[in-house]
Amino acid sequence: MITLDHVSYQYDRQDAALNDVSLSIADGELVAIVGHNGSGKSTLAKHLNALLLPYAGKVLVDGLDTSDPENTLAIRQKVGMVFQNPDNQLVTTIVEEDVAFGPENLGIPSGEIRRRVDEALAAVGMEAFAKKAPHMLSGGQKQRVAIAGMLAMNPQVLVLDEATAMLDPQGRRDVLEIVGRLHKKGITVIMITQHMSEAALCDRIIVLSGGHMVLDGPPRSVFAQEDILRKAGLDLPPVVRMGALLNAGGMSLPLCLDVEELAEAIWQYSCKM
Repeated sequence: MITLDHVSYQYDRQDAALNDVSLSIADGELVAIVGHNGSGKSTLAKHLNALLLPYAGKVLVDGLDTSDPENTLAIRQKVGMVFQNPDNQLVTTIVEEDVAFGPENLGIPSGEIRRRVDEALAAVGMEAFAKKAPHMLSGGQKQRVAIAGMLAMNPQVLVLDEATAMLDPQGRRDVLEIVGRLHKKGITVIMITQHMSEAALCDRIIVLSGGHMVLDGPPRSVFAQEDILRKAGLDLPPVVRMGALLNAGGMSLPLCLDVEELAEAIWQYSCKM
């Protein structure tokens, strides 16, 4: 679905934000891209729907070269982006009108827009708020409306650029639940995040540091590389860190990604003693 081929990008008078990054993301994957501040992860995200164009290398979205301006509209229909601050993405005074904004600008017939808006709001659990004013919603609810606006465009790929960063714990859980449902429906989801516990929920984690890709693999493989993560300014998720501390204290547990898995591993270990 997405290919980056030796992509580099540099902002004016700064070091390279991306430096010779190559990777591929398959249709239907759930991928986390993680990194410390300044690692290049948001710069990479903006290359995925041609908000930024590479200084060197090439980005292909479903075979379309982002550097070709004739492909820009088609690429942005394929790849929807949700950013950190939901207030920056809401443009109307009624929730359902905001969700309809994108399809209307594409000239989609009104009957089809109505269907898409209803389905998108239902997908994020916001159908009861269709007639509400966005400014009256919580941060998590606003972010769900922003996601619905992207879903109404029928994207093949949804990119969440630190979309949970400004949310409280409940809002973060709500968004992550939506992400899981969308992934099960076959949408390719790319999460840009600094929360390693969020990355643990994904099929694959890509780690950036100083504009370079330093790790790429499933969560268990990535979290086993603690030294590389620490050099990249990242920590292990709390559950993984707890398991490591228990092992350092004399236990012998496998790498566990969630509380239930860790509890089961501790139980199995205790039964062997």
